[in-house]
Amino acid sequence: MLHRRRDKPFLRMGRIGLVVALVPLVAVVQASGGAPDAEVLPPGVAVRQGPASTTPIMGELRGGAHVEVLFTQHGPGGNWAQITLPSGGVGFVPDTSLRRLAAPPQWRSAGTTSSPPSMARRAGDSIIEVPLRRVGGVLLVASRINSQVSTNFIVDTGASVVTISHALADRLGLEYSNKPTQRLFTPSGIMHSPRVVLDVVHVPDETGAGVVSVDAVVATLPGSSPEIGGLLGQSFLRHFHVTIDAERAVMNLQPAGAAGGTYR
Repeated sequence: MLHRRRDKPFLRMGRIGLVVALVPLVAVVQASGGAPDAEVLPPGVAVRQGPASTTPIMGELRGGAHVEVLFTQHGPGGNWAQITLPSGGVGFVPDTSLRRLAAPPQWRSAGTTSSPPSMARRAGDSIIEVPLRRVGGVLLVASRINSQVSTNFIVDTGASVVTISHALADRLGLEYSNKPTQRLFTPSGIMHSPRVVLDVVHVPDETGAGVVSVDAVVATLPGSSPEIGGLLGQSFLRHFHVTIDAERAVMNLQPAGAAGGTYR
């Protein structure tokens, strides 16, 4: 399972930071440091590019260093935490190498009862269980934008903002050509993408979780399938405590108590 927390500002795009962190694909908004919520245990720890001991080492953190945890992943490959780095990027360390400065949210088991693929269900304590779909190395979530258009988003905990394709923006009737732009760094080069505000984003639809006035950028991800409307980033996810069970392909959302904006 994965646990995600904390708000993120607009930043640049590099390579993709997927929730399962399996295969870099298209693009990602690199994270900046927020308030630290964990301490590296002595004598220090190697930071890796992915949640596995076989991935390349990016550097080493000294014991006692304070870091911000974006999410934790629990699975057959062990327990790994994705953390922000002083460079503004992200990396992975064994979760056992961290001591939490604040207790993370505790999650009740959602059980194994199946739900229709497009419907959320309640799992207790205001937790909403949203089905996911694995395609290659990414997880897709069904989404409904402005109560008008249904699409699929790549769940991207490393992206600080929701990204929507030009085709989706056109289907929504958004005027974006004269909007201020955000500079994005992608494998194909630098993109200057218009910034817009979406009236409301629901996952998977109005039966699930919704956030109003969601910041987004209009950018078509290079090589992405037409069925993918963009990335579900922190401008939506920051309103919730998030866990993802990649094996069961479900995402649990619990309102984080942010002021305004979130409703179900």
